[in-house]
Amino acid sequence: MPVRKRRSARPSTKWEFQTETLPVAASILTAAYHMLRDGTFYRDLGPDHFQTASPQAQAQRLASKIAKLGFICTITEDQTVESVSV
Repeated sequence: MPVRKRRSARPSTKWEFQTETLPVAASILTAAYHMLRDGTFYRDLGPDHFQTASPQAQAQRLASKIAKLGFICTITEDQTVESVSV
C-alpha cells in the first residue's frame, strides 16, 4: 500500500525562500565588510537607537513618514519649553 504525503496548506517555494533570506544575508555581508574594512568589532545600537536621536532628527523622520502617507506636515519648534532644575 503506497504511503501518501500530507500536503501543507501553503507549500513553500524556492522563490519565497529567496525573498526572505537574501535581504538578511545582504545586510550581514554588508556589516561584515565594514567591520573588516575598518578593523572594528560589531556594536549593537540597541532597541531605542532611533528614539535617542536629536529631537530635530526625530521630527524630520516622522514628518517624512507623514508625507509618504500623503499628508502635508509643517514643523515648528516650541518656544515655551521650561527648563527644570534639580
